[in-house]
Amino acid sequence: MENNQEFSDLDIETSKNSGFNTSNSSKMDFDDIEQRALKRGEKAKLLVEKSIQMKSHVESELDSVEDEVLESIDELEEKREEFFNGSFRDGKLILEKFKFEYPVDNENRDMSLSLDRRVDDLHVKDISTGAFSGFLMALIAMIGVFGGTIYFIASKLGLDLKLEDFPNINLDISVYEKIFAFVSKLVLGEENFNYGLAIVGAVALLIGFIVYKIRVMLKESQNYKEANRIYEETNIYIQNLKEQIDDFRKIGQHIKEIIPTITDYEYLLNENIAKLKRALHVEGQKEDFKDYHSTTVETLKDTKRLMRQAEELLTTPIIENGALKNDAVLVLNDTKNVYDYFISKIYN
Repeated sequence: MENNQEFSDLDIETSKNSGFNTSNSSKMDFDDIEQRALKRGEKAKLLVEKSIQMKSHVESELDSVEDEVLESIDELEEKREEFFNGSFRDGKLILEKFKFEYPVDNENRDMSLSLDRRVDDLHVKDISTGAFSGFLMALIAMIGVFGGTIYFIASKLGLDLKLEDFPNINLDISVYEKIFAFVSKLVLGEENFNYGLAIVGAVALLIGFIVYKIRVMLKESQNYKEANRIYEETNIYIQNLKEQIDDFRKIGQHIKEIIPTITDYEYLLNENIAKLKRALHVEGQKEDFKDYHSTTVETLKDTKRLMRQAEELLTTPIIENGALKNDAVLVLNDTKNVYDYFISKIYN
């Protein structure tokens, strides 16, 4: 956004970039703002306020989504532990009794999920109007004008201000009377202490006011440029946060699909384990798994396939740099297809 962009465009751009609507209580009427004669300082302040408002809204949304995903992660880790300590362990034990080799498993490796944000925080602070610094500068200017006038007139009149005693200067009132009387005569042609004091005071106030106004005007121009920069950066930051929110939601949805899928596998595994226990009871212990009935051998192979597929699903990394890994999506799809295949074998 260029610095001279029309202020009325802000609300439109906000809606497009941030993807949310503010509440009625906090929504700004930009049409009304455009119709009013606003100074740059007022526009700058509204820009920064809008930036802070938008940033806060999207960050709250991200926090909410992140909390939901973290809850899903806890459920997945609980389900993973339950599966490996239950159906998966029982499957390994029954396969060992049939001397049916199962490959080295990976269920004991560290598979903790970390939900790290990849977007660095943007610090947006309100901008100052320059009024306080302008007041200090105006005060210094007034003191300078007042003191400078006294020093200049005293030098003209040959009066000793006893500056060598600074800061313990103790001048007689008559010195000040002569100085301000001279100012009155110089300006009005009449020696008058009060008039002279009023003239010097008025000039000091005028100079102070000019300094104050210049400071505030310069600060307003600076603030307007700064506010536009802040607004630009905030929109980029918000866009990145929205992408992070979308990625977190994909992760959460992926995890929510894994949990019931593992439950489906538990039912199939438990059923196969029961079949193998029955076969072991009926057919007895044999030297090699190939010596068992063909139906039993097929059940052994099916059990192994189910276990390997479930293990792959639960040990494949899900998150990388705050986003869902493509490998995790592929493995989940494969796992669902394998489940559908076994279901079709039962009912077809």
